[in-house]
Amino acid sequence: MNDIALQRYLNEVGPARERATGIINHLCSMQRPPQALLMTLLDVLALRRGPLRDLPLWLRTGGMRCEVLGEPGVARLMLDAADREDGRRLLLIDDLAQLWNLGKAMGMSFASLHARICEPRVGAVEHARLRRLALCRVGLTAMAVELEIAEFERQLIRALLDSCEQRLPGGGFGLRWLPARCLEAEQRTEEQRDELAELLSRDPTRAPGWARAGAALLDSYAATLDPELIRPSIDSLERVMAAL
Repeated sequence: MNDIALQRYLNEVGPARERATGIINHLCSMQRPPQALLMTLLDVLALRRGPLRDLPLWLRTGGMRCEVLGEPGVARLMLDAADREDGRRLLLIDDLAQLWNLGKAMGMSFASLHARICEPRVGAVEHARLRRLALCRVGLTAMAVELEIAEFERQLIRALLDSCEQRLPGGGFGLRWLPARCLEAEQRTEEQRDELAELLSRDPTRAPGWARAGAALLDSYAATLDPELIRPSIDSLERVMAAL
């Protein structure tokens, strides 16, 4: 294993991870009202329900592409991830229904809840487009992209669930998709890191480009949750994707 290449990747992607951690800290801050916390939970679920609804298809396309490129390990991880996404669809609907009812019990209006679930936030559609491009068009780069997304979701959902327990009526108990996705990310990020390290050990020159792609998609995802804190340049994201 080429530890130098892996460390170069981690150094390159480090600032984006720090920005993402800052957004998580803000979103879960005790200074935000409980209603804002619930809205963030809805944002995470609505992104999967709406702009990312075809994610399993994109993962399968990327997995088959990696198979053709002679990387069965990467292909297996992506195809497994697609199956898991499909398997959680009903859990996603259950969580949305539970949070909808909780929002009404907290005095939130029908209009505000409906808009949050059914009208994608700023940047969500663009993030989905870039995610599809990364998974379906740029081959092995998808490994870095999905690792960064999984790391972010693992930290984000864990922090949100901890905040729910402390601050929302009922403590968020009964939610199903969110804990399931968090558990999967916790279990699989190590395997994804190992696969990425193996790929980089064979071609260390890929480290900077893959790190830029992972950072670009991480910024794009984080911006869908709080566009006021992070505003990635779409032009720069396009250039990263085009260069791969």
